[in-house]
Amino acid sequence: MLSTRPTARWKSRPGGTSGECRTARRRVCASLSRSRRSMKPMTPEEAALQMDMIGHDFFVFTDAQTENVAVVYRRDAGGYGLIEPDLD
Repeated sequence: MLSTRPTARWKSRPGGTSGECRTARRRVCASLSRSRRSMKPMTPEEAALQMDMIGHDFFVFTDAQTENVAVVYRRDAGGYGLIEPDLD
């Protein structure tokens, strides 16, 4: 079952000097992998099945009902979560 309950699990990071930030940004950019894929409209349940089939912890898809981009993800506590844009 998908959970649409918002969860806040952001952890603040201690600030660093601008030099440290630039170095960290280079490391992230150097290890960033990009891919382009077509996004077939589907339900969140279908997206969760696709995510499980490819073995990832999240899956970006186009919601067939809203036609918006959404993300389904595997929750640490078990089950799935759904991130939908708030366009208001």
